[in-house]
Amino acid sequence: MSEMSNQPRSLIARWRSVRLIVMPLIIVGAGLWISSAQSRSANLETDRVRILLTQLLEESARGPAQLSNALQGSDPVVIEEFRLRLQRAAGASKSKAALVIVQPGDFGAGALGSATHTALACYKDSERVAVRVIAISGDSQVKLVGVFTPDEGDFAVQAVEPVVSR
Repeated sequence: MSEMSNQPRSLIARWRSVRLIVMPLIIVGAGLWISSAQSRSANLETDRVRILLTQLLEESARGPAQLSNALQGSDPVVIEEFRLRLQRAAGASKSKAALVIVQPGDFGAGALGSATHTALACYKDSERVAVRVIAISGDSQVKLVGVFTPDEGDFAVQAVEPVVSR
């Protein structure tokens, strides 16, 4: 009789030891998967902002830019300020080589924390122009929420090669 009563206890003890090993591994694995998915999503949004700003710089280099179509949903005053700064920079630039550096987060002069990305969007040899944008996954629009002149330390310009406009 004692053998039969010991057998269920040993199965329960074995199950507990397996559970103590397997469950933390499952939890850690799920956490890594979620983190990886969020990182991929953030990289896609950063790439989307970079592509949009590069296209806007290339259009501005060819002539007066119409930014209102590309940035629907943005404040018209901010769009106009960005357009004027791009026109001024394009007029002063010799090379028209677009320089776009996008970083996640809201930083720089006057940062309020409302932007998802901050980007340097200018030409290689011209006045530096930075923008704050909101780019949310699932929303096709990129909204411009601020324009400012960045400090020298805001973006690591030396490490990035400019995108040459064709």
